[in-house]
Amino acid sequence: MHTPIVRARIGIDSLTARAHAPGAGRYARELIRALAPLCAPGELALYEVGRAPRCMPLESLGAGAHLPTLRSARPRSLARWWPGWRYADRELGGVHIFHQTAPVPLPLRAALETRACAEFSAPPPPTSLAALFVFSASLRAALIEAGPLPAARIHLVPVGAEHWSRELKEHPPAPARPRIGLLGRESPEDERPRWRAMAARLGWELVELGPQTPEAELPAAVAGLSALLHLSSRHGTPVTALECLSLGVPVLTRDLEVFRSALGSLLLPVDPKDSAAVERNLRRAIAQRADPDWQAAARAQAAPFTWTSCARAHLEVWRSL
Repeated sequence: MHTPIVRARIGIDSLTARAHAPGAGRYARELIRALAPLCAPGELALYEVGRAPRCMPLESLGAGAHLPTLRSARPRSLARWWPGWRYADRELGGVHIFHQTAPVPLPLRAALETRACAEFSAPPPPTSLAALFVFSASLRAALIEAGPLPAARIHLVPVGAEHWSRELKEHPPAPARPRIGLLGRESPEDERPRWRAMAARLGWELVELGPQTPEAELPAAVAGLSALLHLSSRHGTPVTALECLSLGVPVLTRDLEVFRSALGSLLLPVDPKDSAAVERNLRRAIAQRADPDWQAAARAQAAPFTWTSCARAHLEVWRSL
């Protein structure tokens, strides 16, 4: 007979926080860090079950490392054959709410299921969700229009953006030779050769960032840039752009609501197909990077976006269910 290890009202799949460095892993880590001091005793428990290598240390969860946790390296696929391991909520003692953070959700027996969505290209959410958290008004509107989840279950919450600044030991000055960051492949067409050619023509350094960049090196890598090209059309969260501002680094984005609402007057919008406009705004960004007044304005713009406010918004919804 399977015996629950911990008991709580809310459970979170925390394997993502330890096994995935960027993206969903960062969201899960920072959410757990911020929730730990806000939750009442016995309100929250973590479910860290699976064989995936833990690439992030336990300390990366901050105070969340001390929360009640069911921790096991057994494969998640055992749930298919072993009745006692069939349901994550049952293993946590019958939690009332279970927050999924992995791309492949865990099977639940009776708990109310909640998730977060940060991309326009994500699959439609199941109608069984009790709550879906999103980080921009435009993504919420798109999900409501697409259906089938009722609008009352789609909750707009703030995103946090102070983690890179927190982890950076020192903020480097603007580089003498312009150094432009390029965040991976951000469109169906591979535009990287065009940006490489532009940088070579202008004598600028181009730094390509992506999954190959270790998470621990990202804060220093971005802080050392003159500007970042973040030209994604699928992101439903302004987190990367706000992270840049928190480090005093200008960021060029597409002219989308998700960025307009978060970056305000500091938005540097570009059409990736207009190379001349991209070059003009990059030159503007390079000048801003060396301007102390712009630096102060950028950090002030990012300051209200904290993971504590994000965690409070999650808790408010969970406590209402």
